[in-house]
Amino acid sequence: MKKALIFLFAAVLVSGAAVFSIANLAGAVDIDVQKPFHFRDNRSANTAIWGFGDNLTYGVHYVVPNGDGGTTGSATQGTITTPLVFEPFSTTPNQFDYSIQYNSSLTGEWTLTFENGPDTATIQTPPVGTAPQLPFAASVAISGSGSNPTFTWPFPESYEPDGIRIQIWDLENRLPSGIADVIHVSTLSGTATSYTVPTVLSSGKTLEQGHLYSLEITFALTHGEALGDNTTLLSRSRSFFNFVPMPVGSPPNVFLPIVIPGPVPVYSFKAPVDPGQMIFIDPVVAIGYEYAIGAGDPNFASVKLPNGIGNSLYDLYLFNGYKYFFKARLNGGVPYNFGRRGVDRFLILGIEKEAGLDPNNPTAFITGLTFTRSGEFSGTMTPITESAQAKIIGGGWIPSPAGAYKENPALEGQAFFGFIANFTKGMPVPEGVTEFFFGGDHLRFQSDGYQLLTVDQAGKNAQLKGTGTINCTFGYSFIIWAGDISKGWGVDTLRMKIWETATGKVVYDNGVNQEITGGWIAIQKK
Repeated sequence: MKKALIFLFAAVLVSGAAVFSIANLAGAVDIDVQKPFHFRDNRSANTAIWGFGDNLTYGVHYVVPNGDGGTTGSATQGTITTPLVFEPFSTTPNQFDYSIQYNSSLTGEWTLTFENGPDTATIQTPPVGTAPQLPFAASVAISGSGSNPTFTWPFPESYEPDGIRIQIWDLENRLPSGIADVIHVSTLSGTATSYTVPTVLSSGKTLEQGHLYSLEITFALTHGEALGDNTTLLSRSRSFFNFVPMPVGSPPNVFLPIVIPGPVPVYSFKAPVDPGQMIFIDPVVAIGYEYAIGAGDPNFASVKLPNGIGNSLYDLYLFNGYKYFFKARLNGGVPYNFGRRGVDRFLILGIEKEAGLDPNNPTAFITGLTFTRSGEFSGTMTPITESAQAKIIGGGWIPSPAGAYKENPALEGQAFFGFIANFTKGMPVPEGVTEFFFGGDHLRFQSDGYQLLTVDQAGKNAQLKGTGTINCTFGYSFIIWAGDISKGWGVDTLRMKIWETATGKVVYDNGVNQEITGGWIAIQKK
């Protein structure tokens, strides 16, 4: 009887083990990993993805089960291990990838590892080696209306790409990682200088009127084959240009900006110009703009503002070396001439809020410009938003780091600040005063006029720009980046930059938004 019981118990154990083993096998998932890539990745400023600059990007196009199916990934090279992020783009729904700042010691093969429950799969990327950093596309213009715009760009002067890739990012549809969705991909020859968007995109979608997108133009070098997906890439440059499909009747060849993101974005242009030739530029709209040329650019000769925005009347302000002053009332559609010498900057105000312009629409306030001589326009257009109703005030000190004060880079210690800026009714620019002291009598800055005050939508970050004196000597400009972070139980922040107005030579710049170590900053948005 005892023997029978013992054998019966053993049989149950064996049977149970068999069932457990079968269940495990049934739950295991084989991971299919295909198409690894690794390349040098030079990105312009943008609002589509995280980060910009010279990078290394690696990953795979195809992992099934993907991240939604429970698969996770990592990448290892030597002693360095990074995660791989699941990026379910509309065009490549099973992609994992990651990017790091370019490092010549990490241009070899990456070992990519994927796990899903008990299952593991690995694959090697190709090396990058000494692949060069590629320059960006520039002077990109948009023409045409509706869902079939045409984009044009000049052929790069320094090299011939192996191929050009066009990607369209949907800035109003973000992946879980926070980057925009890719809704269209097309590959062109390395000599192409234009592209017309098809009605049906590669994702099956269509461009929508009033929708915000970003055009990416990639100049690519491959491993020797024709440009295809990311597996063919050795090095690429990626230039991003935000756009909204234009309405019927828009001017042809509207130059698009690269958007430099921030609490107050800046729209940076690069376009060839000739005397008397009008170009159209197309930044994100607001209730006003400051226009400025880049270093070495020809001056603005004339401006033509759009007709049909609100009452089509605008206020023009010119800069006298210290501050803006009212010059003229302009009519939309009528060119205004700045005179024989032209101007290096000007301010436009008077765009009514009631016009209902979307501040994220880069094709809603198209401006025509002419220039005093041939050259290149590499200037900027900075929007002025409803923050014209704002007020900022602050005082305290920051720990000024070594290198901030350019005349004596070794000098460090406390720097003291105080500022107030607000708008008086009917005035286009803020009023108030800013003071900044560092190193005893080494640097004593006091403002003598403001040019701009802008505040983000949350009312937590502001930029204040103006002119002033150092130790009672005129001829200096400044900009303050102020953060009222204590609204969110953080610590307020401040960055101060001062430079010679005439030469652009930096006098002081603490470089980052530093946490203040005493005092406070308050931003009010009425």
